Amino acid sequence: MDMTTAEVMNRELAYEFEEYVTIDLIFGSDTELYWKERTSGADANETISTIHVDDSTTLTGWVEHDGIIVSLWSDFAAGKTYGFQYFTDGSVRKLIGTITLKT
Repeated sequence: MDMTTAEVMNRELAYEFEEYVTIDLIFGSDTELYWKERTSGADANETISTIHVDDSTTLTGWVEHDGIIVSLWSDFAAGKTYGFQYFTDGSVRKLIGTITLKT
């Protein structure tokens, strides 16, 4: 993908998680994002917190309306993503996938 965090702002990205779902995601800023799941059509605007690890990598976290906590490592230079979803029943799902610019 070879992009910086500044270059991906306000652009639609495809996050394809292995053995799970593909999410179309737009970072509006360091404090807001919009996502839409391709299969179900579920979507949401989220208030997020972001750490800039370097010019092309972020660690982002948020709490969804149903109480699910998401942490997401995004490497925009390599086009890789890693993270976790923490569910209200105590279970955890690991997230491993790729990031591409949606065309």
